[in-house]
Amino acid sequence: MKEKNKLSLENLDKLLRDNPNDDNLLYCKGFALLELDNNQEAINWFDKAIKINPENALAWHGKGLALGSLEKYDEAVKCFDKTIELNPYNEIAWRERGMAYILIDKYLEALRDFNRALRINPDNETAWHGKGVALRCLGRYEEAIECFDEALKINPSLVNVLYNKGTALLKLGLDEEERICLNIALGKNPEFKDGWNQKAATLLKNEKYEEALQYFNKALKLRTGNVEVLLKKGIALEKLGRFKEALSCFEKILKIDSKHEETLENKEMLLKRME
Repeated sequence: MKEKNKLSLENLDKLLRDNPNDDNLLYCKGFALLELDNNQEAINWFDKAIKINPENALAWHGKGLALGSLEKYDEAVKCFDKTIELNPYNEIAWRERGMAYILIDKYLEALRDFNRALRINPDNETAWHGKGVALRCLGRYEEAIECFDEALKINPSLVNVLYNKGTALLKLGLDEEERICLNIALGKNPEFKDGWNQKAATLLKNEKYEEALQYFNKALKLRTGNVEVLLKKGIALEKLGRFKEALSCFEKILKIDSKHEETLENKEMLLKRME
């Protein structure tokens, strides 16, 4: 895909030499760069397209996507605002603005946008998923599960939806149902690291430390140096009385983030136990 986009860029450069003020070509170059993860450079080209034609809805949308990839969610929202102003029937813009709202903790605004996207296209699986996440963040777990189920009706292979459904089930105290969701997700994608981490975290909560440790190790094979997983692994090791191994986990975290407060607290308590 990247090689294809590089070839696309070469062709676009040729076209732009003859048509330097074609806002659609400028947008296309920005989008090709976006697909190559060159987000800042993509924004520069989207801006060029917008300067020539401020009503190029695709350029505003592309800029919003690039800003979101750079974690500039407030700025991304403003771009999606403009996209929606220019084309209120663009379901993807409503959905993407909803996603950006979630990432800045504006869950009611996100819920509104996902509902609008679903009015335009009831089969938008990503909008159902996003709506479920917004409802879960609002503590409306039963409604969230209904949305996750709607997404899974459309596409049963969505492991992230299964994972989020599992977290909502866990909030309702339905541990067995959560376990089933995670097992299905991991059966579909054995390299789904968040699934292994969540499975281990539930076992840790239920004081099944040896089993939890196995799954934390699987998660760490897929995501070396993950602070959250290392911390929980350290806690499991401490509960098993394997203090030196627990200390090693905490020290690995502090090499990554020397001021990680929870790790510092756990390390201090562990050292007192080792005295």
